[in-house]
Amino acid sequence: MHSSSLANKLKPRLSSLECLVRQTSIRWYRFDNRVQPKGFYCAADYEKNRQFLKSDCKLSAEELRLKRNKLFDLEKKRQSDLVTRIEKITVSVVNPYGNTDESETINLLMNKDISTPYHCSQHIDQMITNRSVVALIDDKTYWDIHRPLVSDCQLRFKHFKEPNPYFANKTYWKSCSLLMGSAIEQAFKDTIDIKLHSWPKPDLNSGSFVYDVYIDLKDWVPKTEELRVFTAMLQKLTLEDIPFERLDVNKELAKVMFEHNSIKSQQIDSMADTNGSDSVTVYRVKDHLDISCGPLIANTSQVGSIHVTAVHQIASHLGSIYRFQGISVPKQLNINSYTFSILRERAAKRNASKFMDISDTKDSQQISEQKSQQNDSKVRQSVNQ
Repeated sequence: MHSSSLANKLKPRLSSLECLVRQTSIRWYRFDNRVQPKGFYCAADYEKNRQFLKSDCKLSAEELRLKRNKLFDLEKKRQSDLVTRIEKITVSVVNPYGNTDESETINLLMNKDISTPYHCSQHIDQMITNRSVVALIDDKTYWDIHRPLVSDCQLRFKHFKEPNPYFANKTYWKSCSLLMGSAIEQAFKDTIDIKLHSWPKPDLNSGSFVYDVYIDLKDWVPKTEELRVFTAMLQKLTLEDIPFERLDVNKELAKVMFEHNSIKSQQIDSMADTNGSDSVTVYRVKDHLDISCGPLIANTSQVGSIHVTAVHQIASHLGSIYRFQGISVPKQLNINSYTFSILRERAAKRNASKFMDISDTKDSQQISEQKSQQNDSKVRQSVNQ
């Protein structure tokens, strides 16, 4: 089905959902041509009529992706339109080339709420632009490369070849999990109920990145050919230079984006509580959207060799939960095929990471810094040998 025909089919629903994008500025909603006897739906009535809305929106997986992307684009434009005047900020890039001389600093005059670390790197050197995975702001806050800067700050670019790239590696692991979720969601037919759940704490010592998924298949054991299909879908993404787009959205809008995934809908409230606000972070890679605490890497071209190695069924009160496991090495790190084959064999073993229930979602993207440094050091040593 062409995107134009999909857009026409979804237009009645998407145009009515535009009101929700405006959040508190517009409090009244009308869905399709069906209204309450007294008139329109108000914000207070939205949750009460959630079941009605679901039954009124029988969409295919492709149509759901189109709907989420439409809402993402509308909210992104709304937030962009809030910047009505250009304000300048000073960004001090410390040791941009990663030399031993920490005193080297480049001061840049950038645009508040518009310029990103990516734009800063473009003013310095293309090499820095290509290798930078994540930014460190004021030596305390890790920042997405494509996330707008909001004030004067000190900035450091982080990459995989640093003496201790523990946070870069953790960011990479989470990004690979999100990409695997994209492949899983698009690999199955619409007749099979698929609900992405979450990925556990990224633990490099486990030997694999993970995504836990509800699949309405009993005792499914994937064949080798099926694992190759998932791997091929991931590898196709890595051949493209697709940015990881970040957008902080109101939790009510996030619930509309993921209203057909009951698991994600429940996670949104927990993540918003963790943030101490009414917002959650949504990431987009190509046409796939997911929620995560972030940060994630800059783009898919930074992903090197990647393979889906195994799928294990795990016990859960939710039913048929399957743990997809994979292994990947950043493109910046050279590794021979024999060493990678050993890593693949290890990554196929059942990952013992805790299954993240709804109540654990607020911690699902975080691990302690001390443990992460220790695990990263072990993996880095094995890669360098």
